[in-house]
Amino acid sequence: MELNFPETGESRLPPQETRIREILVEPYADGRRIRLTIELTPFEERPNLDIEVADPQGSRAASASVIECMNFKMSLTMHLRGEAPAGRYTARAALSFEDHGRVDEKEVVFDLPAGE
Repeated sequence: MELNFPETGESRLPPQETRIREILVEPYADGRRIRLTIELTPFEERPNLDIEVADPQGSRAASASVIECMNFKMSLTMHLRGEAPAGRYTARAALSFEDHGRVDEKEVVFDLPAGE
């Protein structure tokens, strides 16, 4: 299958070399949602992406899976479970391929303010 991506001037990488470049988290003012932006290196094969957000106690506050990512950069709005207390949260992303397994992981810590 041929992938049609906008040209970035960079070479597309094979699965074993594909990486998560950056994770940005922007909490919404309501304290119940976050905007998660993830940028990947250009890839030859479409990877899978598993995302988990842990609350200050380490419990799962949100999760999402993107199967066969279409773009190098994507943004998701994630709704946090339960009361979503203010505090320090951790967002973790794992990049994998069906035939190659997990190839990269990255995490970012962010503060969730109390909702308005």
